[in-house]
Amino acid sequence: MTAQRDLCHNPPEETKLKILEAAAKTFGEYGYHQATMTKIAEEAGVAKGTVYWYFTSKEDLFLGLLDNSLAKLYANLELVVTSPTEPIEKLRRFILAYLDFFSRQSHLGQILSRGGIEGLSPEFYHKMIEWHDKFDRLNVELISQGVKAGAFRNDLDNKHMAKVLSGVVSAIGSTQILNLAEIDIEAETDLILTVFLDGISSK
Repeated sequence: MTAQRDLCHNPPEETKLKILEAAAKTFGEYGYHQATMTKIAEEAGVAKGTVYWYFTSKEDLFLGLLDNSLAKLYANLELVVTSPTEPIEKLRRFILAYLDFFSRQSHLGQILSRGGIEGLSPEFYHKMIEWHDKFDRLNVELISQGVKAGAFRNDLDNKHMAKVLSGVVSAIGSTQILNLAEIDIEAETDLILTVFLDGISSK
């Protein structure tokens, strides 16, 4: 099977999606460092050259996998933030979207449990920082909207409140990614919402 034949038989985006799905499974099964482009090509049912047609290296493919997932998450969160929903319900949907995303990323937990991703290039980490900053700005925008609407306190720094929210959601999300426990994302969303809005003080 050749790369050209693969592209003739399948639309380009369909082929790329097959490769990304195969990469998620292969990286999860073998870990980043033990996975190979050959194994990924075999899992996708395409020629090795087809994989290289879309991705220049294993790192590029791994970045493509993360980019694809994070872009979908960002789009979902952006829809929530730009919706006309009232602030409290918007916050709930925002948290739920995050936790739903984490619940679908079991392959990342498998990768981390099989040696992690140490040794990747500075460019890779720079790209991850770019994503981190994009999500940070979206988190701050959500909080700012709630403050302007009078739903959230206005005596706290919006950026700090956004980081607190992100930290709590990430802590719950990491439990899902690492498969440390089965959780009910609806219940966890309500818990995070209650703690974030009301705190844990009995007063």
